[in-house]
Amino acid sequence: ANNQPFALIGVASDITIKKRRELEARVLFEITQGITRSENLDDLLKLIHNSLGKVVYAENCFVALHDEKTKLFSFPYFVDKFDSTPSPTLMKKSCTAYVFKTNEPFLFQQEEFDKLQEQNEVELVGLFSPSWIGIPLQTPSKVIGVLVLQHYEKENVYSETDVQFLKSVGSQIAISIERKQAE
Repeated sequence: ANNQPFALIGVASDITIKKRRELEARVLFEITQGITRSENLDDLLKLIHNSLGKVVYAENCFVALHDEKTKLFSFPYFVDKFDSTPSPTLMKKSCTAYVFKTNEPFLFQQEEFDKLQEQNEVELVGLFSPSWIGIPLQTPSKVIGVLVLQHYEKENVYSETDVQFLKSVGSQIAISIERKQAE
């Protein structure tokens, strides 16, 4: 009789994982459809933001694109409850620039950030957010920018599962941005 609650927990988490995967697949499909249906980059980025919000906390979301010629990051999409859209900027030691440079997702953890800060890799830019996740936007040929989601009030809002999901979406987003820019 003592084992019963454990079995229920196991089943409940399996259902949760299964539902999450189904939702992720639906959102990926939505984004893929959006690529062909969107009139322009702005519409597409709004659709992507809306779709991502069905799976992860995405109230504060921005896309930073890197310009190879000027070395500046611009922000074609920037939704944030505190900050307004920045002008194109170098973003030298920001977490965003770090994600771009390393081409690796970065899930903010204070300990890791402190270590990177000591190594002079990153510094705090903008308001501090205890939950921050950055995903490189990678086309088949190069990284064109970074997708960032953040939460200002809570810690540990994002998980490795979110990183994996956003990574799978990141290349789709990158390719679609490149396509829209070419149009």
